[in-house]
Formats: sequence, structure tokens, C-alpha cells
Amino acid sequence: MASLIFLFWTLTTVKPEEVDYQITSYGVRFAGKLTEWEDMGSFWFAARPGAEVLVFELFKLPGRLELVFPQNMREEVEKTVSKYLVHEEVAPNALDKVANWASKYL
Repeated sequence: MASLIFLFWTLTTVKPEEVDYQITSYGVRFAGKLTEWEDMGSFWFAARPGAEVLVFELFKLPGRLELVFPQNMREEVEKTVSKYLVHEEVAPNALDKVANWASKYL
């Protein structure tokens, strides 16, 4: 139980490192790997502790791709991605619900 508490504490308090990514006409290039638009379903924005993230629904594992972006670029990012995907939030699955519950109470 202590290790789970430590894991959730670490994931919610440690800020992510800065990583370069590109949104192109082919898809999203992240960490040297291209995820094509055909592999994505929709996108939406979500609040995480200390940041807002752009979330892509993926048709393959891991199921979602989350990118942290500067707050002042939200409109530009939304306009660009809307050319290729539908802006629609997907309902949380069972794992998402458990993670959200645990982050509230831990």
C-alpha cells in the first residue's frame, strides 16, 4: 500500500521534463516516433496537476497520448489539430476512473 501511495504522490508532484514534439500534416511526432492521424480517433484538453494537456485517443496501445503544451498556445493548437481530428472528449474507462479516484484521496 505504501508503494502505491508513493507512486501516486510521485506521479502527481513531479513535473514532466520538456520534450520536443511536432504536429505535422502526417500526424504527431513525439520522441522521434510518428503517430499518424489515421491511428487517432479524437482529441480534447484535460487539466492535470500543474499543467493542461492535449489528449489524443489512439486506436492502438497505449490508448491515449498526452502532450503538455504552453497555455498561450491552446487556440493555435486546437485550430491546427481540428483540421485532422474531431474535438470530442472520450468517456473515461475503468482504469481512468480508478486513477482519478486515487489521485483525489491520496
